[in-house]
Amino acid sequence: NADPEAHGDETPRERRAGVAGGGGVVRSGERDARGGREEELKRRRRRDGKGGSVARDLNRTVRRREPLGPHPRGPTRLARLVTALESHPAFEGAERGVLSAAARDMELLVVPPGKPLYRHGAKGDYLYVVEAGTLDVMAPNPEGVGSPRTTGTVGPGGVVGDVALTFATTREHTTRAGPRGAKVWGMRRCWFERTAGLAVHGRRRLIRRFVHDVPILRGLPVHEQYACAEGFREAVFAPGDVVMRQGDAPDYFYILEEGAARCSVRLPGESEQFPVAQYGAGSYFGELEFLGDVRKGAGGEKKRSETVGGEHERRRRKATVTATTALRCAAIEGARFAELVAEGTELRRRMVREARTYVNSIH
Repeated sequence: NADPEAHGDETPRERRAGVAGGGGVVRSGERDARGGREEELKRRRRRDGKGGSVARDLNRTVRRREPLGPHPRGPTRLARLVTALESHPAFEGAERGVLSAAARDMELLVVPPGKPLYRHGAKGDYLYVVEAGTLDVMAPNPEGVGSPRTTGTVGPGGVVGDVALTFATTREHTTRAGPRGAKVWGMRRCWFERTAGLAVHGRRRLIRRFVHDVPILRGLPVHEQYACAEGFREAVFAPGDVVMRQGDAPDYFYILEEGAARCSVRLPGESEQFPVAQYGAGSYFGELEFLGDVRKGAGGEKKRSETVGGEHERRRRKATVTATTALRCAAIEGARFAELVAEGTELRRRMVREARTYVNSIH
């Protein structure tokens, strides 16, 4: 008979398990048998796929992504691919041996005439090198209406698709084969990250430095952000220096990183300058001459053509900006900035909308 005193030594877990006899003490043989049954149940769950998520993951067959097509063959073709990759800024500083290995693993894709290689908003898994034919790069209309606009054409030796891989975003353009179709070679993301690591980190640092602290640039499409950041150069001014003077030909667009400045205008028939604005860190100036006449209903979009193709030199500065403290600015050369605010870009849309709030005081 079991010792009645021993029942008080049972733990709640032992009592729930219904251990009988032996004074509530689990014998080693019973423990081993019960442990064996539990292990058998676990094995059955894993075999039947009814275990936890970890078990299901362990039993799942891992399949490599289906290749786009065959890998390149022949030293001449491989050399062309490596040359195209080396000439692209994303692969600056990459070892040639690693680029050669990446080129050997690239995958062929033939795109019929007029068919898309990838669409706006799609996930970016590949970078592409064009071997033959052309690709038309099209951006969506910033207003969300109308057909996409063609922003460029990429021919043999050109590279597309690097922005989505660099900044881990979805595709910001639709890329479509030209009238003769296109033959392209795709590089998978894993090879891109291995070969372009240094350039990728450099590009991301550039975006963080110039874009994140400037409200007008924050939230732009990534390709526009990078195009702006890549075009900046540093400009430093001492207190009292004139950054730009009313009546001069426009040469740069400025974003103020550190310091303060004042904007003033000399009205016709007046000898003195009248202050119209104060600038602090994150402010920008010098854009009006490249936007054209932005007054609502003044035909600004038509007159904007005057700012493209070298015509912006005919326009003159509408105001004077003077440093009130030591200034550090990011400056973009005028011709480059005119391309950044071309018709249909999100940057132009934002700047025109903001300029209309104060431009009448300058005109």
